[in-house]
Amino acid sequence: MLQKIIMWVLAVAFLFVGVGFVVDPVTFTDMATGVEPDGASSLTEIRAVSGGVALGLGLFFALCTRMTAWGPAGLVLGAL
Repeated sequence: MLQKIIMWVLAVAFLFVGVGFVVDPVTFTDMATGVEPDGASSLTEIRAVSGGVALGLGLFFALCTRMTAWGPAGLVLGAL
């Protein structure tokens, strides 16, 4: 039960960050690095890479809570 709680917390956190980077990349990049992106191509890159990776990880952690065979893989990834 504790493993599922940990993975749900990870899923919610990564989904929140991913949505934040996709919706408002300027604010989230400024909070994370202290530098604001200066062009359309940099905003697209931040949305795709930072937002996309975080959303993907959040979805993976959510799937790990539903599929018991994936639980250990999710916990290892969360620990890393």
